[in-house]
Amino acid sequence: MKSNLTKRDGSSSFERIKQIGEDGSEYWSARELMTLFGYSEWRNFHGKIEKAQIACKNSGYETEIHFGKFTKKDNSVINYNLSRYACYLTAQNCESSKPQIAIAQTYFAIKTREREIDEQLAKLEKREERRDLLKKYNRNLAIVAKKHGVEKYDFGLFYDFGYRGLYDLSLKELRVKKGISHKQNLADRMNTAELGYNIAKATLAEEKLKKIPLSDKNTANQVHLEAGQAMRRAIVESGVALPEDLPIEPDIDISKKMITNLGKVYLKSHVFDGETIFEIYLPIRFDEGHKNQLLELFRNNPGGARVFLYLGKSVKEVDCGVACNAFVKKEIEKIFSDKTKKIK
Repeated sequence: MKSNLTKRDGSSSFERIKQIGEDGSEYWSARELMTLFGYSEWRNFHGKIEKAQIACKNSGYETEIHFGKFTKKDNSVINYNLSRYACYLTAQNCESSKPQIAIAQTYFAIKTREREIDEQLAKLEKREERRDLLKKYNRNLAIVAKKHGVEKYDFGLFYDFGYRGLYDLSLKELRVKKGISHKQNLADRMNTAELGYNIAKATLAEEKLKKIPLSDKNTANQVHLEAGQAMRRAIVESGVALPEDLPIEPDIDISKKMITNLGKVYLKSHVFDGETIFEIYLPIRFDEGHKNQLLELFRNNPGGARVFLYLGKSVKEVDCGVACNAFVKKEIEKIFSDKTKKIK
């Protein structure tokens, strides 16, 4: 039954002509795809590919990566190696009234989304893995620090020394700079690079404490500070962005929800150090008009709230202060309608 359905909806035909590159990437020959799309003349199909390239560029992607143009040795025949995303865009720019196009649009839309989910989950799993490793190494560090006289009520200050070394900021200052409430887990908002720096800092501090004779908590604090400073020097020498300047990531739990609920918009607000932080998570495929409505709403309702907009991989802090009152929240709900979900 399954094989009949696959044969009837045309997906087996797309799979048969799929090719795999040396790097493991998959692609389709435009000349072979043309026939499955129901085109008999290259000039007609080529026009759809050109429109798809414009859409790709406007979406912020490099066309050369997704549309591999090449010609035969005599330069007489033009062809393209199309990525799955390029096939999807090309299908979207064809006449959906044609049954072949309707099948292609459905197939590549589903498969493109499946690939997006797989890639996003893989990146999120890497973040989670490093976050969990950081917890493990911090626990190991705490065990060693306790032997040096760091008691339960001393650990806040002990970890603060580590942050001062790595970030040149106290934990409180770091939270203010990144707009993260004291109620939020800082590690849940770090990207993989920042998590890696903190893992290395914790590991170095643990090893240094193990090598010195048992002392007191002041010595342990100093060792943690120096471990953070050593990591910071290495980062400065490498020329990459300092950890305090790295953008924060969406909350891991919200990221999971966003991956599996493509059309949802998530809102989250909290007060930190007397300042209101308002986070708005927009789905990857989000209507640009809605985003413009949102920005217009902010411009017309200035206030003191600090607003962060998350769109796909990017995060943008709204330049001006925004009112975060009942009216603004109600208007946001109107813009997003039933696509809005509040996260406590």
